[in-house]
Amino acid sequence: GPDLFIGVTVAPLDEMVPRQRFASAPYAMYADHAAALTAPNGSSTHAVHVDNTGWVGIGTTNPQAQLQISTTTGSALQVDAGAQHLTVNANDIYVQGDADNPDMMLDLQGGGTAQRGEYLFGVDGQRRASVYYDKSTNKAGMVNGNTQLNLYDNGWVETFANLGVNGEIHSTSNLWLQGNLTMGPRPGRKPVKIVRITHLPENVGKVYSEVPAADYECTIGSWSTGLYDINENGNGRNKVWTFVEGGWWWVGVEFSSHNKHDTPSIDVVCFLKGMVEYDTTHGAREDLGNSAGKSETNPMNNLSKRLLLWLLLLSLLLPAHAQAMPTAQSTGSTDTDTDMRGSDGRAITAGGLSTIGDFAQAGNQLSLLPKAQPPALLARQDYQKVYDQANALLTTGETFRQTELQLPPACKTVDECRLNYEDFNNGELFFSFCANYDSIDARGYCAGDNPVSWPRPSEQIRGQLVRAREMYGFLALAEPADMTVLVNGVPTPVRAIGRTGVLSATREIANIHMIFGNEFMVDAL
Repeated sequence: GPDLFIGVTVAPLDEMVPRQRFASAPYAMYADHAAALTAPNGSSTHAVHVDNTGWVGIGTTNPQAQLQISTTTGSALQVDAGAQHLTVNANDIYVQGDADNPDMMLDLQGGGTAQRGEYLFGVDGQRRASVYYDKSTNKAGMVNGNTQLNLYDNGWVETFANLGVNGEIHSTSNLWLQGNLTMGPRPGRKPVKIVRITHLPENVGKVYSEVPAADYECTIGSWSTGLYDINENGNGRNKVWTFVEGGWWWVGVEFSSHNKHDTPSIDVVCFLKGMVEYDTTHGAREDLGNSAGKSETNPMNNLSKRLLLWLLLLSLLLPAHAQAMPTAQSTGSTDTDTDMRGSDGRAITAGGLSTIGDFAQAGNQLSLLPKAQPPALLARQDYQKVYDQANALLTTGETFRQTELQLPPACKTVDECRLNYEDFNNGELFFSFCANYDSIDARGYCAGDNPVSWPRPSEQIRGQLVRAREMYGFLALAEPADMTVLVNGVPTPVRAIGRTGVLSATREIANIHMIFGNEFMVDAL
């Protein structure tokens, strides 16, 4: 473009001469010092540098952003608004309120190769709380005075103080406590309380346990005779029980002895009501002499039902040859904790039941002498085990009929198919076959049969189906009536399973006998 000139006038005088000539406009717009401001005292170091893209650097000639402030000493940035200020240092950012009356402070620490970054909060110019992350331990957390909460990257949460929860705690895994467990308002109480009462005299009546009934459910845990002389000539009972009177738990005590200085002891086990469910709907309270729950209209009481259920379960679970054996003969050996004895003195050790007393019959009532607690009602897992075994036996029979039975087309010739009648599928179905009605005896055997020499029924398909039918029959009588077990992962009523299983097992037995002759239908059913 055209040359440009500058004229200088100093009032009140005229313009000075000569005028100063400028270079062309492009050169004039980019003078030597237009891109930078030198530091004070004439240093050649740039205090402010603007690169050719317009980015500004303070303390650097190579800005990496529109504005970059760099320093190795002192603060890189300080913004003041009266007494409030923001300071950016080499390793932290600090925010503070009024210096005369500070009520908030934020300090961000980190930077460099440090392993820990932290946000600090405070009032009155003092550190009060912080949020941090520690790279060396992969731990994040919060600190408030002496209280600290740590969060680990492996799912652990750690606290160095008390944990207060005003709602529910839902856990899908185990609860691990390293220390004591207490329940209720602080300081709390242990969930289980055991009261030992010692040196009880004969027939002391009721004993005060000092346990409030509003907070606890109590039962007798165990008792020890200590020094004790049974009255062999009397017919009194030895028993202890718990009951509530006047808002407190009491213990009823009756010991039949005929010498003084007896020292029986009992343990009363009490559970906080928040962790136990006390069911009073079964049976009758003997100590009160009236019904404590549902009325009992059947002459057979609940205790008798439980005993029969146990015995039926044992008969199903024990091997057939074990059931056929007489009860264990006395060998002079010392009784174990699992021994029971009948009225004839012989030991019964089946099933590992806890020691119980002998049976007592009074009218149409069957009861146990109070030698120990009777067996409890069967649990769900007991019925589940019976179902699992019955289902496996029934499946074995069904699979055999469908895949292995020597029938056409599995047998292709008359001779092959005749093997069904000659060896009964190699003895897998059953062992004996009698085609002559006249030779069948009252027990269902043919003349000349020797059942003692036969394989055990449990090793034959027919025997397994018979056992399955018996087990399903047991399930059809399950108590309580709404008991369920899992069938393919689905809760299913046990009684319905039992009824269906009896029919299925009977049908499989009938299928086998119809193959070999209708005369066996009576035996099958």
